[in-house]
Amino acid sequence: MKMERLGQIGGGFLVVAGGLHMAGVLIYGWNPDMEMLIPIGAVYLALGVFAAWGKHWAQWVGAIVSGLGLIAAVQIAPVADIPAYLMRAYIILDMVVIACLALSIQHRLNLPAKQG
Repeated sequence: MKMERLGQIGGGFLVVAGGLHMAGVLIYGWNPDMEMLIPIGAVYLALGVFAAWGKHWAQWVGAIVSGLGLIAAVQIAPVADIPAYLMRAYIILDMVVIACLALSIQHRLNLPAKQG
């Protein structure tokens, strides 16, 4: 598989994550914790579209934003009024996005993977 394709796949997962963030309100219902996910989902969705189109800046920003989202999800999971299955889905999607985009960026920069 070409590594450019991996960046596009990561962008696609970012679109899915953004859609799931925004659809969470429809799935679970309206509350302040779910309400804060709507703008986050919009950012994920926009970055995902540009990353899937192969925009390198969007892949960089998408990886960073997903990393921040992953940290935030792990931090607020115990106290937020968000169903555990949705929180797990957000965390898993963030990890997949970070992996895909990081591998794509690493290949583009021609950095060798660590051995051992």
